[in-house]
Amino acid sequence: MEEDENSSKLVVFFAVLIIIFISFIGALISDYVFHAHFTLLTFIVIIVISLILGILSKIFLNIPIPYILGFILGIILIPYVQFFVGGIDIYVTDSFELRESVSVNELRISLDNLNLINDRGEKILILKNISEKVIPKNNTKVYIGKLKIPIGYYDKGYLNLKNIEIDSVLDVEKEADIQAAIAKSISSTQNKEQIKSLILNSFSQENIKKYETQYIHFKNVKIQGSKVYFTLSITPSEIQMPFPVQIPYPLGMGGPDMTINLILNSFGYPTSIKPILDFPIGIPEVSLGNLAEFPEYNLNILQKKEISSTPPTTTPPITPPTTPPTTTPPITNPPSTTPPTTTPPIDSGFGIGPGGCLSVEECLDYCSIPENEVECTQYIESQGFDVSGGEITL
Repeated sequence: MEEDENSSKLVVFFAVLIIIFISFIGALISDYVFHAHFTLLTFIVIIVISLILGILSKIFLNIPIPYILGFILGIILIPYVQFFVGGIDIYVTDSFELRESVSVNELRISLDNLNLINDRGEKILILKNISEKVIPKNNTKVYIGKLKIPIGYYDKGYLNLKNIEIDSVLDVEKEADIQAAIAKSISSTQNKEQIKSLILNSFSQENIKKYETQYIHFKNVKIQGSKVYFTLSITPSEIQMPFPVQIPYPLGMGGPDMTINLILNSFGYPTSIKPILDFPIGIPEVSLGNLAEFPEYNLNILQKKEISSTPPTTTPPITPPTTPPTTTPPITNPPSTTPPTTTPPIDSGFGIGPGGCLSVEECLDYCSIPENEVECTQYIESQGFDVSGGEITL
């Protein structure tokens, strides 16, 4: 009897050892090979395979059930043990919903370094000199590297991006259709050929330079038929990452993975960076909000700009008369009972259309609503067209 009890204790002891061994070794292998925590689908597949192996082991090898349960439980615990003993992996991805006329073929990002500032004010380099990474399609995660964070307490960080390049294609025919649809709702006459001419003219070698800044450059601009191919190159300045609270890192290992999500607008133009903390299965991801926004880089490539080559004329200051001005009593108007109309901001060109419309149908439906007429009119005017005469003219 006592012998059976000791044998049972020994079986339980070895079952616990199996759980610890499988989960710990599995976590290290997963962190080294896969980097990230298991996805839900991968997790389910691994559990199903482990169950099948457990059943086969019992049938053909007569392995004790506690050992089989220890093996299966060890498999289930792998992502959670990895959270404590693995490293912090960093990824980059992009998210966008493009308008019908735009497509993004490829996005490339180069990272210089990532530093943290500890509680003693020291700058700690945790990731450096990452070569160019290619994001082939929307919402594809690309592995950048593993953060090397020593034990300590950290107040903020600095992210240095070398460059962001986006290969885009603008279908001028489709874009003209979208703008013509907006124009149709506010004017009885619209000239699609004029719209196409304006768009193509914006991408001419002479005009494209007008939209470049210290941070933005256009490369490889090619006009082939009704399509414009171009690469938008952006060199952001250093991005500061303030932490809401001081973050402890007491063990020098473990922690959630991080995904740097580059948000593109409907023209494929980057507008912000939103980092996301990824936890093991069952724990929801945590968004850290906007790490950086790019309002100063915002372009309006389709907007007609008149740049004069002649210097501005200097007008001499006007000397006010010596006689005192006559004072006119203020005119009091009765208060208006009509509430003021608020017009949403227009963000055209490398931005969104009125109401965020992405296609001919969406823009036509939105601009056909009388309440949206002001917004749609402003949008067309922002593209360089005059609508005052009831028809669209350049």
